[in-house]
Amino acid sequence: MSAERQAKRSLKVIVVSKPFEDLARGSSLMATTWHPPTDVFECGKSYVIRMAISGLRHGPDGNIQNAQVTVEGNTLTISGFRHEHCTHEKYQFFQMEIHYGYFESHVRIDAPFDRAHIRAQYRDGFLEIIIPKAQEDTLGTHTITVEYQVAADA
Repeated sequence: MSAERQAKRSLKVIVVSKPFEDLARGSSLMATTWHPPTDVFECGKSYVIRMAISGLRHGPDGNIQNAQVTVEGNTLTISGFRHEHCTHEKYQFFQMEIHYGYFESHVRIDAPFDRAHIRAQYRDGFLEIIIPKAQEDTLGTHTITVEYQVAADA
């Protein structure tokens, strides 16, 4: 493979997030779209997106119900909703660092990948999306099922 072709195949990742966009418009912290911490890396024959999103729920089918992963073009969109689990009648926050409500992140991968074989798994509070590399791009829009994985020591 020529050096020029190798350079064209290199991975370019663009994580699109605008964490202060809603706050700038005057929204409260609770009402904003938040963006989970995200790692994107290359590992062997795959690209991997790993997000820290505790509190997602799974349904009777074993799949996560309050998060979605979709692919359109070269962009993966990860979105969902994390519910607040406060059981107290009245409460007042003194410090609030945990985000609740709607979250969304976009990851654009500018390298060929196999959209039809993307896998997503949720385990121990982390969503991991495994994206197989490809020689040529496969086009189309896909929705990926997020599988719930039971913790190894549970």
